[in-house]
Amino acid sequence: HWHTALELIMPIRNDYTARTNGETIHVVPGDILLIPPGELHSLFAPPEGERLFMQFDYSLLCSLTGMDSLLHTLRPYRLIRAGGQNGLAETLREYLEEIKQEYTSEDPYREPSVYSLFLRFFVALGRSDMAEGNKFPDISPSKQQEYIEKFMYKNKYRSLSEAIRAIINNHMLVQAGGAKDAE
Repeated sequence: HWHTALELIMPIRNDYTARTNGETIHVVPGDILLIPPGELHSLFAPPEGERLFMQFDYSLLCSLTGMDSLLHTLRPYRLIRAGGQNGLAETLREYLEEIKQEYTSEDPYREPSVYSLFLRFFVALGRSDMAEGNKFPDISPSKQQEYIEKFMYKNKYRSLSEAIRAIINNHMLVQAGGAKDAE
């Protein structure tokens, strides 16, 4: 099956198995699996278990600078493992718990609150991507962010990986003396 919204699966009790893009993904409690809209997938649940399951239409967020590229990095799926990536899964899990509380509240502003929490969720995910492995060790993280934003804006890149490839190529040219400055 597939959905028109992002599907988020986080096992709480027992393991789950998902299949998408010809791959089998084993998801354990604390892991977070994100499956973007339109991705054909299946989920195999154990006889007993519990999971947090959400579907989120993120179309309102796509017009924000950087979001479209970040959302493209989710394809064909994104698995955030518990205990890895500098506590990313734990941070995201806290946002998901807040989202669940807001969504089930009677607060008249719960919908904008849920969207703001999902935005924080995606910002944390994007920042983690930027920091992970320090893709350019000889360039400060703030300069890396600046370069990526410039390249993505000027060249209308469709994904963060596309922009990173362009930055790496340009950076190599600068080091080799083939360009004056990375713009």
